Order: sequence, then structure tokens, then C-alpha cells
Amino acid sequence: MREQRDDPWDWVRYGQKEIKNTQLRYHGGLNSGFTLTPRCIPRLIIERVVHYGIKVTRLSDPWNDYSVLSREVAELKSLGMESVVNIIYSISPRHTDEYYARKTRE
Repeated sequence: MREQRDDPWDWVRYGQKEIKNTQLRYHGGLNSGFTLTPRCIPRLIIERVVHYGIKVTRLSDPWNDYSVLSREVAELKSLGMESVVNIIYSISPRHTDEYYARKTRE
């Protein structure tokens, strides 16, 4: 962005105006990313994305720990963002059909 002098919000503004028949989604939540970021920054990003009409996001937890994710879902909802929660799939003796049925109910 810096080197190309791109404004990351241009696409959001353009998409919100031009794409009328497809619901735009944000991918990630308040805890996404690989670096430590002050808590206010992801909140501000979500507030701006919601302002431009993008009100759905997809979230996942690598351990399928929904006690952790439920707090993030609640906080996102308070900011006007609805969450689609993913289930992370793996093949192992522990990851049975019953495991995934239980995680889906959670």
C-alpha cells in the first residue's frame, strides 16, 4: 500500500456502491492476523467496514474452541457485524463424525 500509494478503502467504497446483488463479506474478526495489534485498531476497521455496508464476516478458531470464539462473535455483533463461524476439519482418530456434530451444535 505504502509503495503503491493505494488507498485500501477505495475498493470498499467502490464495492459497496457497485456490487448490489452480492452480499460483500469481510474475512476475519477482531483477533485475526499474525502480529500484535492494539485492540482499538481491529475495532476501528470493523466499524469502518460496517459503515460501508459490509456486515458479515467469517471466523474460525484453529482448535474449534467456541468458548473463545463466542466472545469475539458477541463483540463483533455489538459493532454491527454478523459472524459465520467455520468448523476446521481434520482427519485423525479424534476427529470423528460425533466430534463434528458436537462442534456444530456448539
